[in-house]
Amino acid sequence: MKILNLDKLNKAPERQLTIDGVDYPIQPLSVEGFIETTRAVEKIVTEGGSPAAQLDVTIDMILRQVPTLPREKLTQYTPETLEVIVKFIRGEDVEGAEQAAEGEAGK
Repeated sequence: MKILNLDKLNKAPERQLTIDGVDYPIQPLSVEGFIETTRAVEKIVTEGGSPAAQLDVTIDMILRQVPTLPREKLTQYTPETLEVIVKFIRGEDVEGAEQAAEGEAGK
């Protein structure tokens, strides 16, 4: 018998954002979240969305993957910082990202 264990397949590497000393775990992007984000981006492109609308879409995308993060925590940052957060969430290497020490990771 062969078994495909989706629990193991969908296990994303542990990633988190730390803001003001509080850790916020990053959840993997679901298909539903991807569709919502794609539709929002398409709407902005076709309707010529304002920079404010683009930032709202960016914040919403971040919050889909970091649901415990309060929205007001993100609004304190610059648009450039939000883009760095998006890159980190996507799994890209970004300046300032740290690898937790083995002993610390188990906490």
